[in-house]
Amino acid sequence: MEDKEVKTDFLHRILAVKHAQIGALGTPVPRPFPEGERRPFVLREGAVVAEVKRASPSQGDIDADLDPAALAARYEAYGASAISVLTEESFFKGSLADLDAVRAAVSLPVLRKDFVVDARQIDETAGRADALLLIARLLTADKLARFVIQCRKNAIEPVVEIFSGEDVRTLESAIELLKRTGHGEGRLVCGINSRDLETFEVDLDNACRFAGRLPGSCVPVAFSGVHGAKDAARLRKAGLRRALVGTAAVRDPALLREIARELSKGLAD
Repeated sequence: MEDKEVKTDFLHRILAVKHAQIGALGTPVPRPFPEGERRPFVLREGAVVAEVKRASPSQGDIDADLDPAALAARYEAYGASAISVLTEESFFKGSLADLDAVRAAVSLPVLRKDFVVDARQIDETAGRADALLLIARLLTADKLARFVIQCRKNAIEPVVEIFSGEDVRTLESAIELLKRTGHGEGRLVCGINSRDLETFEVDLDNACRFAGRLPGSCVPVAFSGVHGAKDAARLRKAGLRRALVGTAAVRDPALLREIARELSKGLAD
């Protein structure tokens, strides 16, 4: 089965470059972390994932001189539960070097965020990140299921991103395929993106709308659009108690504490 046709603005441009880069990728040899070096990507309720993000295609530079290791260390000090690192080079100005620097600087689990469309990207992630983003709208259900299996075989936690009802259907079909092939046990971390990757417009209500529409095996995390306690309160009231914070965290890491505090309200100690 072929990948879905993706008609986009920003996303089309990103994928065109990504496919060209993958053509020169070669065949990476996966080297998963030894058991003692693995960091489980487990997000408790109230958890905040803080993102190392140099730029975006819609905003341009966020911090052109960003030091990924130093920023990640500040995130850890301010109570982040995990670190996300954007490794896409052409539009977000990230790199695998940023990923390596962050994981060496902190004791937290690290998520690699990129536009994964080829199995070789999973192989090159093994032994560098504890988790890897898989964007449902870029993949068929069959390919998503195969990528989830490949991630797990390489000691990588798959994190599936959804944005739309179609993405949820892709996710549901992939989970059914995993069950039929004996790989359906356990939880699956699922990010609900409030940012439309075609336009890069952000609507926090999107995460709230889909909070209760994920399969029961999913651990929901709100992606994008969280800038402080007020946004975190909206998510919490919609049933979302985990969030990934990007641009706002880069600009003010201290926000992580108030966001985590708001997401945790009402939880037993």
